[in-house]
Amino acid sequence: MQIEILQPVVAMVDHVITSCEPARKVSWLDHALGVTLEQWVLFEELPRGNGTEVRTQGDYVGPELNLAGRTVKQVLTDFTHTWYDNFRSVCDQLAVEHV
Repeated sequence: MQIEILQPVVAMVDHVITSCEPARKVSWLDHALGVTLEQWVLFEELPRGNGTEVRTQGDYVGPELNLAGRTVKQVLTDFTHTWYDNFRSVCDQLAVEHV
């Protein structure tokens, strides 16, 4: 899968799923701008039907680039926080709609 990033820099990110256990975990490799990121996402159902905990971890290798005045680590951290905050909001909204 390819994703086009428009901010803070324009880039195409190639994603390759490396493992998947539906409803349990998924991991993938991302390649962009000479950087490779490996990310793991774990899903754990909370007791008494209180939702799902989603945990993520990632490692990257590649040159220390400066992207719009920020390090690769800063860009990846901010992107991940924003993406999962939005993901959580949508999941919470869907959960309320299905009660």
